[in-house]
Amino acid sequence: MADESKPDIDWTNADVVKSQLKNNGYNLQYASSKLRGNDKIVLKAVAHSGCALQFADLSGVLRGNRKIALTAVDQDGLALEHVPSELRRDREVRASLKIFFFYCPADNMYRYSE
Repeated sequence: MADESKPDIDWTNADVVKSQLKNNGYNLQYASSKLRGNDKIVLKAVAHSGCALQFADLSGVLRGNRKIALTAVDQDGLALEHVPSELRRDREVRASLKIFFFYCPADNMYRYSE
């Protein structure tokens, strides 16, 4: 996936991608699929922007990585949406939430409590 607003960036180069993640973890979405499957790169992205987890490898393997999931949720509780269901139930993952989000069927929306 190429980013038209950043045409001169080589999104297949790991060092370039790492430097772009320092500015914004969401830049993970522009990285090559190979780099989005690299655990060190994904960990760096979610440490900066938890919800960047949504751009991790399409196979879902890294989304299910406990360390990456914990880092993402600790950084941004909304990242829980991108964590596989078996890890959502994990006590430590839940404990890392600074706020707890829950689905309220009556309102058809998510609510949170601190």
